[in-house]
Amino acid sequence: MYGVPANLDFSQYLNTTCIQIALGEFQIQLHFHPDATISIEGRWELRDGHRQIIDQSVDNEAREAYRLHSLLGQSVVDSTLSAPASFSLTFANGHVLEIFDDSQKYESCQLSPSGVII
Repeated sequence: MYGVPANLDFSQYLNTTCIQIALGEFQIQLHFHPDATISIEGRWELRDGHRQIIDQSVDNEAREAYRLHSLLGQSVVDSTLSAPASFSLTFANGHVLEIFDDSQKYESCQLSPSGVII
């Protein structure tokens, strides 16, 4: 599916805690307690509490380090939907993870357990 649906429901993520981040060559998985996952294959940005980008999707050879670890142990306190371009999750430490859907050819992310593929 192309584009973030305007009626996307993020209630399954509110008040969950990021307990694991898995890094792959073409995918990042965020696992939340008690039972939710976001698998990201597309573009993303992580902003700190001052809205400054502290990490983002780049080619592996261009990356010096990831800073996504700052989400570990943090609860999701809010979500924002900017359909059809993106959605974001706000964490208790003020960090905001925004996930974009900017490809008509490839999947940008998968939400579980809802089974939504963007």
